[in-house]
Amino acid sequence: DTTTEKLRVFQVAGPSLVVEESVTVASNAGTLDRVPGYILAIHATTASSAGSKRIIPVGETPAAGQVAVNFLTGALTFEATDAVTVAKVTYIPLGVGPFVEANRVIDESNAGANDTTRDLAIRAGLIQYVWNDTAGTLPTIVPVGESPSSGECAIDINNTAVTTITVNAAQDDATFKVTYWKHAPLVQYGWTDQADIAVTSDAVVFSEVLDL
Repeated sequence: DTTTEKLRVFQVAGPSLVVEESVTVASNAGTLDRVPGYILAIHATTASSAGSKRIIPVGETPAAGQVAVNFLTGALTFEATDAVTVAKVTYIPLGVGPFVEANRVIDESNAGANDTTRDLAIRAGLIQYVWNDTAGTLPTIVPVGESPSSGECAIDINNTAVTTITVNAAQDDATFKVTYWKHAPLVQYGWTDQADIAVTSDAVVFSEVLDL
């Protein structure tokens, strides 16, 4: 501060990771306490169809098992027949470390003309969702190197410094919306590329737990 000749240090209020915030849902709608940066999980605890909910773009109509998220406000919209009244959400709030608005791309439009492979405009370090905007569906993500079936997509997050999404030939003319975090700001905090992990006793053990 040049006026007071003092160094001012700012810290984001609250935790850097919000674990299982309980959100009250009324008429299929609820709002997070803080604007989300990256959402790790949304789980309906009180509903006609309890369990995890998949994230879709704001403004889209959720199908059963889905929730539309406004990443600028934290507003949640659930599917009506799921009858959600309470949901627990785990997320990194906006403003924590590299998770600031300038480093995020919300609903980048990715159009195709007989293109089964699509490159994002900017290399991604973390992807929130891939949405088929033409069909109004949420593809299931399969591992890179696999051949996606109809309604699936494979993500090569580091395809020689480019992020490439492969879709099924039946969806090669579709326009997709992709929400993701840019790679460059994340890598300085410790970024790990995709890798196969062996599963033993129904558990996945990550080699670098403190980086997660």
